[in-house]
Amino acid sequence: SGLQSGEPELAACLMAERMRLIPLLERRKAALCRDRTGALIAVADAVISRYQTAKDRRGLLDYDDLIDKALVLLAEERAAWVHYKLDQGIDHVLVDEAQDTSPKQWEIIRRLTAEFFAGAGARTVRRTMFAVGDEKQS
Repeated sequence: SGLQSGEPELAACLMAERMRLIPLLERRKAALCRDRTGALIAVADAVISRYQTAKDRRGLLDYDDLIDKALVLLAEERAAWVHYKLDQGIDHVLVDEAQDTSPKQWEIIRRLTAEFFAGAGARTVRRTMFAVGDEKQS
């Protein structure tokens, strides 16, 4: 306030310069963020690639691989046999922590339980699906 009252022209020039610099500083921050994000993506890509190579070399599967393979198995044309075999042994499905269930996992559940709700089947047992979740944790 002292500069504005004592040197109004200087104060106006400084304010104009400030207003000119603010967008430039924001652009600089955005460029730094872009560059750092690019570097992080490059590192993450290398880590993921090495992880996948190590799994492949050892013939290992992780949890996500199991989900993907189960989904593929249940979606294939020849899946009818798998569904038939599973249909003979699954009468009830309980999904715990439903709020943490991924879309792929829900698709597996949907495929496993599709026959539960398809009408009368060869078996007369009552089949159910029950999901438990906590919306506060979602």
